[in-house]
Amino acid sequence: MRENSSFLSMTVTAFNSRSLLLFLLFILFLSSLSFFISLFTGSVLINAGILLSSILLVESPFLQNDSLKSVIHLLPFSYADPYKVLIFSDYNSPIINPSVNFQNGVLCLLIYSAIFFSLSFGIVIRRKKF
Repeated sequence: MRENSSFLSMTVTAFNSRSLLLFLLFILFLSSLSFFISLFTGSVLINAGILLSSILLVESPFLQNDSLKSVIHLLPFSYADPYKVLIFSDYNSPIINPSVNFQNGVLCLLIYSAIFFSLSFGIVIRRKKF
């Protein structure tokens, strides 16, 4: 891993466990977002289309410009590829963004998942009252 112009080594076990944790948290986030979207749409295709377009939008060159580098670590879809997050590199660009790291990924994905689950359950409870 790269941190402040120095290189840190990581064991294979640590790398695999961190990437698995990021992957599972991303699945948790997608589940919470899907549950939230399904409250407003009745169609599975619309739900899948919104999720897929969100993932593709973040991976597009539109969001890779320099003006958004200061907030890209706050977007949960930035952590869709755990290997890219843990290594800080891509095949095309040597350093993506040092703010997109493991700790920020765990926090971001947990917070967004909690927000979407809370909103979803709040809507479900409110609908049952009326």
